[in-house]
Formats: sequence, structure tokens, C-alpha cells
Amino acid sequence: MGLDIWTTLPRNYQGRQISRRTSSDTWLTSYLTYFGGRAQVRASLSGIMQAMDSYYGLESSWEYHSTYLDVDIQASVDRYGRYIYRAYYDDAWHIVRKLDRMQVFIGLYLNPDGWQFIDEYWEYMIWRYVPTQKYSHNLIYPAEDSYDTLQECRTAINEFVEAELIASEPKPEPEPKLPTTLTIDVHPMSGVSPYGVSITVELISDGDLLPQKPVQLYKNDVPISTRNTDLGGRVEFSDTVSDEASYYAYFAGDSEYEGCEPMLKRMM
Repeated sequence: MGLDIWTTLPRNYQGRQISRRTSSDTWLTSYLTYFGGRAQVRASLSGIMQAMDSYYGLESSWEYHSTYLDVDIQASVDRYGRYIYRAYYDDAWHIVRKLDRMQVFIGLYLNPDGWQFIDEYWEYMIWRYVPTQKYSHNLIYPAEDSYDTLQECRTAINEFVEAELIASEPKPEPEPKLPTTLTIDVHPMSGVSPYGVSITVELISDGDLLPQKPVQLYKNDVPISTRNTDLGGRVEFSDTVSDEASYYAYFAGDSEYEGCEPMLKRMM
């Protein structure tokens, strides 16, 4: 009685692992995989792949899509409405769900340059550069971020994915700022030049005086002083008038309150 020899093929098809069975007494080969709720066996690899195409409704829908490095790529739509791509190289059909990855695999097969595909993690492909045994990850080949171990590579991907998720979270709308107004009073309004004046400014929001807010005082469009309002929402300035002068006060606003229009007082 012969002994069956089972070999798991290195590549899958349609997301299913295919195994090869060889009988030691007859040396007949058959191929096995599982779909449709049961084991499926065919005498050839192409036969098992055609059966899978037929089951998934793909064979009649494969169409030429493009050519990459002289290898033709076909496209189809699976039963869930998602595009998939296949290409024939290295004596086998290869199927992936993203066109750029198909191009990567073709490039690696034709021009390996020492890179070896290892794993897919969080939709990132991990490569190993054989001469140095360092691991890299990226969605394009060759990868640029290099790590000494596979675990370090996966940790870096975790951190990158987490940062992307945080960045993609919707940001809360900022609370609307409260409007403000200023009043300015200059006393006296006239006198014998030069004479001193006292300037009083009040910063108001919704009828309330605002304490500890910076107010700028301008004279003839030139800033001359900046002071915070006191606990009562007022600030006092003093100046000397020698000629015609115009004063105005300005509050720029902060995280809670809007800035306001300057309030002007003209001296004669």
C-alpha cells in the first residue's frame, strides 16, 4: 500500500491554501484545497485553479488591465464587488487585491536585488534585505524604513498606524468666542499745550467688564503702551499732549474672547 506525500504549496490562490498530494506507489499527483464548504481535488494545479475561478464567478470576467515589466496583468471583480488582479509569472498565477502590490511582486520576481517579502502587517508589506538581514516596511519597493528585527519593524508600524488613526479622528468644533467692545475716555479733552491727560479704557463682553486682559493704547496710530485691565475690567493710561492727537484702544482677543474694533478719541 502506497504512502501519500503531502506538500503545501508556497503560494495560495483566491485566499485559499493549495496542497499537492503525490502517491508513492503510482507517483500520481493531485491537488487539494477547500472551498464551497468541502474539500476539492483536481488532477492538475490549473484544474484546481479553474474550479475555484468557476466557483467564485471570476473566470469569465477576467480582462486585460495593463502590462508591467512585460508581464500582463488582468483584472476582475469578485462576488463582493471588489477589484482583484492576477498575473502569470514564475510558472503560476498570482492574485492580489491591489494593483500596486501586484507590480511590487512582479518587480521582486524579475529584479529581486536582495529583497525578500516576509509578511503583511496592518496592510503594510514587510521585506527583509538578505545581505544585511534587516527588515523594512513600506507600500512601495524598495522600503526605506529599516530595522534590525521583525518585531522592531512591527512596533514601528503599530506606532505609525496609531498616529494615523489619531490624526484621522474628527476634531471637535471650537466653542464660539464671545464678542467684546471697548470704551475710551480722555480727560481733559483740551488745554494749554503741553498738558497732561488721563485715558480710561473699559473692556466689555455681554455687559460684563473683563479683568486681566491686555489692552493696547495708540497715539496717532503709533502704539505707546500695553497694560492689563484691573479686576474691575478697567485700565488707566496717562500721556502729555503737545499738539493735535488721536488716541484709540485695541484688544486683540484671546482663546475665549474675540478682538474688537478700535475706539477712537480725537484731541483738539
